[in-house]
Amino acid sequence: MMSPAQVVTFPVARPFHKRGWVVFVLGLSATILLISGIVLFIAPSGRIASATHWALLWLDKDGWVNLHNVFAILFVAGLIWHFVFNWKPLRNYVINRATHHLNLKREMLAAAAVLLVLVVLVAQDLPPVDALTDLSAYFRHRFWN
Repeated sequence: MMSPAQVVTFPVARPFHKRGWVVFVLGLSATILLISGIVLFIAPSGRIASATHWALLWLDKDGWVNLHNVFAILFVAGLIWHFVFNWKPLRNYVINRATHHLNLKREMLAAAAVLLVLVVLVAQDLPPVDALTDLSAYFRHRFWN
């Protein structure tokens, strides 16, 4: 028999942290997207992959495409969830609460400019992004033949 001084305590289970979970989902999804993106970048074209029954690890080309697509959707869903959970801190980071003015204007404009330049370079197939297109074409059509 236990005396009143010998009370047994059990560790209290801490609650499930949704924000932490989302961070891990995003990080692991990004890792899988990176790996599957690299594999798809060097994978042979669909015709060659089908004819040679190309596979890497346990997946054929269609499997890698499906893996990449599923984790891209998961990543976007996790990103939306991250924005929902962290809307106030994100808003406060971008908009000054005291003056209600936009912070980080130069940074936002610089990021938009970089993205716009990349979109134009890709759309017009200009250097240096055309080198990536050429490298991918090399792997898809010549390397695997």
